Amino acid sequence: MLFIISRSRTNKQGLAPINCRLTYKEQRKQFATGLFINPKYWQNSKQRAHPPNEENNFINT
Repeated sequence: MLFIISRSRTNKQGLAPINCRLTYKEQRKQFATGLFINPKYWQNSKQRAHPPNEENNFINT
């Protein structure tokens, strides 16, 4: 399971949607989580939002 952001689909506030990608038996399904984050706060290698604040802690849980 991977959490990825779509930098190309940012909204007017500059936030990118967080998507979840599941792979099972070489079949991939991707769906939206309904969460948005500022792309500069997302650490792709760790799959987490970095600066600890209330909003990012909610996303990380």
